[in-house]
Parts: sequence; structure tokens; C-alpha cells
Amino acid sequence: SSAASDVYKRQLLDGDAACREIGSPKVLNMVMLGAVLRSDVLPLTLEEVTETMERTVKPQFRELNRKALHIQG
Repeated sequence: SSAASDVYKRQLLDGDAACREIGSPKVLNMVMLGAVLRSDVLPLTLEEVTETMERTVKPQFRELNRKALHIQG
């Protein structure tokens, strides 16, 4: 495949279904961030973002956000 065709990796993710599975619509941003990170479009890894989230998010919201980052559709 050409370099041009490798620029974008397409990935479909039903954000609403992911949020229902996790149990909160408030984590849609983290669901989408996780999907973008898995596509290798950003110069960050899922592990780096997870570590940062663990340090910056209030303890009571960490598990919900961790699930959202790592859910795959």
C-alpha cells in the first residue's frame, strides 16, 4: 500500500453504545480519545494518556475513565 493510503486508519466506534456499556454518557470524550490513540494519529500512546489520567483525575472517576479509554467497539 502507498504511504498516502496509510495516513489514515479508519475505525468505527459506536460511542453511545460504548457509554451505555460503561454506564455513563459523561465519558464519551474519553471513549473517543482512546479510539484516536489506537489509530496512531496522535504522537501519544494509550499508556501515556492513561498514566496522565491516573495522576490528574479525581479518584472516584478514575475507573470509569480507564474503562472508557480502553473500550473497543
